[in-house]
Amino acid sequence: MESVTQFIEKDLRLTVNQKKSSITTPTKAKFLGFHIMNHMGKLDADLVSRQNNDSEIN
Repeated sequence: MESVTQFIEKDLRLTVNQKKSSITTPTKAKFLGFHIMNHMGKLDADLVSRQNNDSEIN
């Protein structure tokens, strides 16, 4: 992860948020509000539900 972060920050001149960054499989990751699912060998993107920060979570 460190080498990828270094490439993004130095070569691409972008900022990496370490709190949100992780290494995971594509089927477990969320990307731009979507997550990738594998349905019997066919990949599909599904919208991730958003939670309101003002709502109370029980």
